[in-house]
Amino acid sequence: MTDPSRECRAVQPLLREHALGLLSEQEARRIDAHVAVCDACHAALEAERAALSVLDSLPDVSAPVGLAERTLRHVRAAEAAKETRSPFAFRRSLLEFAAACCTLLVIAALVLPALGRAREAARRSSCPNNLKQMGLVFKMYANEHGGAYPPLVSVDGTWVVDLRAIYPEYLTDPTILLCPSAPERPELQPLKEALSQSPPDWDRAHRLIASQYVYLGWVIRNEQDFLRLLTFPHAAPGTDLKWGEEILHWLRDGVEKNFVEEKDNPADAAKQQSRIPVMFDNPATTPHSPKGIHVLYLDGHVDFLLSGTGFPATPGVLRHFTDCFGKK
Repeated sequence: MTDPSRECRAVQPLLREHALGLLSEQEARRIDAHVAVCDACHAALEAERAALSVLDSLPDVSAPVGLAERTLRHVRAAEAAKETRSPFAFRRSLLEFAAACCTLLVIAALVLPALGRAREAARRSSCPNNLKQMGLVFKMYANEHGGAYPPLVSVDGTWVVDLRAIYPEYLTDPTILLCPSAPERPELQPLKEALSQSPPDWDRAHRLIASQYVYLGWVIRNEQDFLRLLTFPHAAPGTDLKWGEEILHWLRDGVEKNFVEEKDNPADAAKQQSRIPVMFDNPATTPHSPKGIHVLYLDGHVDFLLSGTGFPATPGVLRHFTDCFGKK
C-alpha cells in the first residue's frame, strides 16, 4: 500500500512543471490521479495555475531593437579602455609618487628653516640670560671690592674675566660662561674638570671660555679705543690707563659719572651707564641669525646689536676676532 505523505512529497516539486505542461504524458496522468484524491496537492496545483495565469495576462513586450549589439559594443569599449589604461598605470603611479615627494620637499623646505630659526631663537634667549647672570656676578664682586669690577686675563687675542677672582665665591655655575650658540661650544665636563682640580687648572679653564664671551674690563665705547688697547704695552688689569691727555677708566660702579655733561643729572648718568659695554659674545664664534652679538652693559641690561650698528658689533672688532679664531 502506498504511503500518502510520501506520494505528496514526490508530487509537489513537479506541480509547477505539470501546470506548464512540461511533463511527459505518463507523469501527467500520475499527478492528475494523485491530485484527484489529495486536497492539499490539488490546492497547490491550482495556486501554481493561478500564478501562471497572472503572467499570461501581462502584455507581450519585445526587446528593443539592437539591444544585444549595443550591449556588446559597450562591453568591448570598456575592455578596450581598460587595455589602453593598463600600460600607463605604472607611469601614473610614478607620477603620483613624484608629486607626493615634491609636496613633502616643499613642506620640508618651509618647515625646516622655521625649526632652525626656532632653535636659534631658543639659544638666543639663553645667551642674554647668561650675560645678565654675569652682570649680577660683577655687581656682587664690586660690592665687596670698593666698586671695582674683577680683573681680566688675555687669552688667544681676547680678554676673559679672571676666574680666580670670581669662582666659586661669586660664580657658582661656570656653564653661564659657555655661549649656547657657539658651534664649537666646549663641553661642560672639561671645564668642570679644570676647575675641580687642586689647584684648579686656571689656564685650561680660561682657554675653554676664551671663544665664548669677551670681557672688556675698561670703559671702551668705540672701535678705535678697543683696537688701540690691544697693543697697549702697559695694560695692567684693574687700573686706569693714561691715553695721552685722557684716562681709560677701569670698570667700576659710578664710572659713568666721568662722561655726564651735567654732574647732578641722574637721568644723564643712567643714560651713560646704559651705554658702557662690559661683556659680549665673541663675534667670530657665535653665528646668531640675524648676524649680531649680545652685549651686557654697565647698568645690567642686555641688547642684541646687529653687525655694523654700533660698538662692539663693528667691522674692525669682527675682523680682529676672525683673525684670532680663524673663522671666515
